Amino acid sequence: MILVKLKNLILTILLCCLSYSALAGPSLWQLSYQGKTSWLMGTVHATTPPMLEMVTPAKNKLKDARLLITELNLFDYQAGYIRDTMLKLAKLPKQMKLQSFLTENELTKLQTLLAEHGLDIAQLSSYKPWFIALQLNILQTQTEGFSFAQSIDKELMDTAHKLKVEILGLESAKQQISYFNEAENGGKDLLLDVFVQQQDTKMTLTHLVSLWSSGDHLALENLMQETAKIYPSHQFTQQVLLDKRNKKWLQKLLPEIKQGNVFIAVGLMHMTGQNSLTKLLTAQGISVVHTKLD
Repeated sequence: MILVKLKNLILTILLCCLSYSALAGPSLWQLSYQGKTSWLMGTVHATTPPMLEMVTPAKNKLKDARLLITELNLFDYQAGYIRDTMLKLAKLPKQMKLQSFLTENELTKLQTLLAEHGLDIAQLSSYKPWFIALQLNILQTQTEGFSFAQSIDKELMDTAHKLKVEILGLESAKQQISYFNEAENGGKDLLLDVFVQQQDTKMTLTHLVSLWSSGDHLALENLMQETAKIYPSHQFTQQVLLDKRNKKWLQKLLPEIKQGNVFIAVGLMHMTGQNSLTKLLTAQGISVVHTKLD
């Protein structure tokens, strides 16, 4: 069994089209409440060295922060824990096989994709479709030249750790992975997304990174509307992986933002949709101003 290494699990399911804007750097939101200021940054979980260099201004802001808030606090986990937890939650019941979720045509497509990466379906037949989808997305991302060894989130956590800035995780690794098990049919739609992506050259991490680097938030919102039309898992992704988590996170975020001087770093897609973090915070009386990282 080959397991692709990953540091953060909600990644590469939503991929973006290429877009540029007047903003010269990644998006940053200034959060203000009764004279107290905090910062919110959208991150990408796979990187290249130039991307890590673009995060330097964020690392500088951490020098004055009292708290860094991320999706997970990776320092809370021993080596191998996230991997082992994921494998356990992704395992099918003994009487079931991955092939039982797929039509003959879908099975043929999957076998072809796996073969391109030197894998055989027999290695993965005891795992749920959402797990296979994640592995294929990660493998494709790596072929585009990106690395998961040091995500933007991990870079910020390492900096905070060196500066002795406290780190707060919004959820546990088990909670994060468990969201995938809320998908119907073992998350088959997430696997079908991978097939759609093969025919849609716009939807690559290379394009997502271009969008992240440019800070074009309008294009990001437009992307979400586009994915609703063509990607089978869009409803689950929006309602569960984004909206549901955003609303839960709000309970932890609000008291810290009201206290001020925190830096929040979560996946870029959490700033999209009607229940985006930015909209939810605004509805709670937080002033949210879109700016850029400089």
